[in-house]
Amino acid sequence: MSYLNQRSKPALDHERSEVLQQLEDWLEMPMLVLGFAWLGLFIVELVWGLNPLLEAIAAIIWIGSAIVSLRLVGFPSGVEFDRTQPLTLITSMGQTLTAKDISSEISQDTPTPANVAEYDIKSVLPQLQAEIPLHLTLPMVTGSPIELQIPSTAIQEWQKISAR
Repeated sequence: MSYLNQRSKPALDHERSEVLQQLEDWLEMPMLVLGFAWLGLFIVELVWGLNPLLEAIAAIIWIGSAIVSLRLVGFPSGVEFDRTQPLTLITSMGQTLTAKDISSEISQDTPTPANVAEYDIKSVLPQLQAEIPLHLTLPMVTGSPIELQIPSTAIQEWQKISAR
C-alpha cells in the first residue's frame, strides 16, 4: 500500500497543479479587472475624493470583509510558512505587534497549502500610525524569516477598509 501511495503522489501533485493552473487561468481576467477598478478608485480618491456613487462602488469591491486579513501566497514547493508562529509587524518607530494566524479558517474542507498563510490584522490596525511604514516578518518553517516592507499608503488603505 505504501508503494502505491508513493507512486500516486507525483500524479496527485501533477493533477493538483493542473487544477490550480486552470483556476488561476479562469480567475486571471476578473481579478485583473477588479484590480484595475480598485486602482482607479484609489487614484480618483487621492486626487479628487470619492462621490457617493464611487464610495458605494469601492464598498462593493470590499464587501463581505467581516474580518480584515492579510493572505500571503508563496511559490508552491518554494515557501513554507510556519503557521504556529504569528506574523510580526514592526513600525519604523520600533513598536512590535503580532497578528494571529487564521490559515486553518480559509477552508473547512481541505487543508491550507503550506505556501499559504492568512493573518487577522484587524485588531492591530488601530494601533498603527498610518503615516509610518511597517515591516512584516513572515515566519518560515525552514530558513530565515522573510521581511517585507509595507508603505504607509497601504496601511492607510487597510485602516480605511477596516473602518467600514
